[in-house]
Order: sequence, then C-alpha cells, then structure tokens
Amino acid sequence: MRDWATLHAMIDLSDGLATDLNHICRSSRVGAEVFADQIPLFPWAQQIAQAFGDTPLDYALKGGEDFELLFALPEGEFERVSWKVWEETGTKVTVIGRILEAEKGINLVHFGGRRVPLQPEGYDHFRL
Repeated sequence: MRDWATLHAMIDLSDGLATDLNHICRSSRVGAEVFADQIPLFPWAQQIAQAFGDTPLDYALKGGEDFELLFALPEGEFERVSWKVWEETGTKVTVIGRILEAEKGINLVHFGGRRVPLQPEGYDHFRL
C-alpha cells in the first residue's frame, strides 16, 4: 500500500480489539469510543460464541489472532483510504468508532447508547 501518510496510528488485532485499542490510545495520549453495533461479527464467531454461552461481541473485543488491522485517520480521509485499501487488497474498511480527547477515556458505546469503559481484557503476553 502506498500513500498511507494520512494514517495516524495502526496496530494488528492479535491481542484483541479492547487491548490493542488501549495500546494505541495510551501511546498517542488520546481517548476513543467504539460503537458496539459497528463492530463486524462474523457468522461463525456468532455460532461458536452461542455454543459456549458467550457473546460474539466478547469474542470481538477480547479474542485475538483476528488478522485484522485497527487504524486511525482523519475523518475526511476515510473515503480515499478505504477505496485504496479495497483497490489494492479487496478488503473492506469498517468505521467502528472515533478518537476523542484523553479525558473522555476509552469507552464502548452499546446499542442503546449506554457507555462503559473499555478495559484491555485481551491477551497479555506478560500475565502469569
């Protein structure tokens, strides 16, 4: 991919969305909000979650090895960058939230508008 100069931050989601978003926000000294209803949930993940009595959203937030990239860019750049990603890789880009001031924290906005702090509950390489 060429011409990614407008990206402000990017990380792979190998440790889970909640953990990796926290890494970006902490490193960049910003906050964020993620909209639960905009997070892509794949049908097979829904089936597995149901079989184990979990929610697919928990898997999306806390699971790892998703082989997805999380990146931040200015709102005005979404169309251009998403088209470039599609054109070069055939991959759809999905907006799942937005970056905010650090004081607002890192939150998950649920379907009804309820906001809860998004804790870094994914994989931790140094946890014993």
